[in-house]
Parts: sequence; C-alpha cells; structure tokens
Amino acid sequence: MSGFGKIPACGVRSAQGGFSLLELIIALFIFQVGLLAVAGMILMAQEEMRRSALILRGTVEAVRMGDSLMEVGVEGEGEVETGWGWMKWASSGSTEGDLRMWALAADGADTLAALRVWPPPGFRYPLGGSETVHAGGALPGGGAEWR
Repeated sequence: MSGFGKIPACGVRSAQGGFSLLELIIALFIFQVGLLAVAGMILMAQEEMRRSALILRGTVEAVRMGDSLMEVGVEGEGEVETGWGWMKWASSGSTEGDLRMWALAADGADTLAALRVWPPPGFRYPLGGSETVHAGGALPGGGAEWR
C-alpha cells in the first residue's frame, strides 16, 4: 500500500501519457483552418467549372452562328441576346470576306470567345440560298481561327 492515495509532487509527471488541453486546442484550430481552406477550394473549383462550361458553350455557338451567317452572306454588324449571354458579329460584307464573332457573358463584362470565321479559298456561299453547304460547325477547307 505504499503508492496508494499519494498525489504526485508539483512538476513531476505521472506514468500516464497524454495531451494537455492547450495542445488539443491548438491542434483543433489548425485542423479547422485546413477544413476551411478545403471548403474554399471546392467553391472556387465549382465556379471555374461553371465558367469553363460557359466558355465552351459560347465558343461552340459562335462557330455555329458564324458558319450560318457566312452561308447567307451577312453584311455589317449585329448582335443577339441568348439565354447564356450575347453574340456579336461584324462582317466585311462580301461572301469571300471574313466574319468576326464575339461571345460575351450575360453581364457583358467577360468575353467568352473571340474568333474569325472565313470561307475556304474560291468557295462562294449562296446568298439567301436554302442549300446545305456544310454540316456541323466545320467549313470544308476553311474553319475558325482564334484571335
């Protein structure tokens, strides 16, 4: 019964190991900061995915609309509002000229795509014709060029 009921002297550690309350509080604080950083990165990744999808949509729609406008021989400038933003264009007015397209975000503050559509050399699009000159977004021998 020699060790029973005795209180260890001040500054002497007991045989049982463990963490102090201060160590646990500091560890939990560091863990919380890490969790908040991960949550912030998830939110940023979601916003970038939304923006990437919008850029892809704007680019595809700009190429499609550019092909259609070149096919009918559009002249001058124009714009149209879509469900996701704005499409703007400017043409040289010739069926052998080029067409510049811009896809803008709905607030108009962000350019999603800026491209130039041109016909292949020596190829004339019908003015107001109903013939299908090409299918999809690709021009035979021509295409879209990033600027």
